[in-house]
Amino acid sequence: AYGAALAKAPANWPRRPEVLVMQIAALAEAEAWPPCAKLAAKAVDATGTAGSAADFCYWGDKCAGHLTDKAFAKDLRRRLVARIEKVVGDPRAPLSIDDRSEALRIEREILLAMGEADAARKVAERQKTLLDLAAKRAETPAQAMTYNNHRVDVYLFLGQGKALVPALRAQVAKLPGAYDPAYRLAQLYAGLDENDAALAMGKRALGLAYGPRQAGIARFIAGVQHDRGDAAGELAARKEVVKLLLALPESQRDPEDLTKARAALAALTR
Repeated sequence: AYGAALAKAPANWPRRPEVLVMQIAALAEAEAWPPCAKLAAKAVDATGTAGSAADFCYWGDKCAGHLTDKAFAKDLRRRLVARIEKVVGDPRAPLSIDDRSEALRIEREILLAMGEADAARKVAERQKTLLDLAAKRAETPAQAMTYNNHRVDVYLFLGQGKALVPALRAQVAKLPGAYDPAYRLAQLYAGLDENDAALAMGKRALGLAYGPRQAGIARFIAGVQHDRGDAAGELAARKEVVKLLLALPESQRDPEDLTKARAALAALTR
């Protein structure tokens, strides 16, 4: 259906990049790996200069990883990397800081899949510099908070997680009513194997969160309890995930998410 829409649309249709992402994602989710990779190779340069370009490369990489033709997969991945570099390197590209950071994250994941760890690390360093500068220039703690998720990810990737702890602790103090700083600090602690600290911050974040976010944080807590070896704590957290998902309004419920939560709980009670 996406292909049919694209075939009927004019060449300069503004939504073409967005629909190409939906098309390649549908192929990947259907595990149609060769057609997915073929689309990636054909359309990689037709995905515009906004966030859709990197999103398309993300799915193209997923499909490349399932190909039996390793030479084609490697060539495709090189083209995906080149495409991201071109978009990120364009100062006129309509990309937010988050968009640029996500594009660099996708690029380093592709490079890792190609076995190019040194190149991936260099990309991660660029991503870290981008995010650090954005956080430094933020006019308010709330604005700086928007970069927390990406910063935690890249700092842990680089093995520099401890260096980010003071900044997130400061945010927790400056934004006592916001769940995000506490949650990102909890994730950072977990990545540093400081599970007791991760649990404490996770519980704080859970008390501040709302809607579907609560279930996600409760799921995180279950994982921390598992790593701590606290079977009772993990069981309680898994029960809390199911309870929170069931309490959501019908419009916010994700049946697949609930099924997974129930399965995770059932695995502990067998």
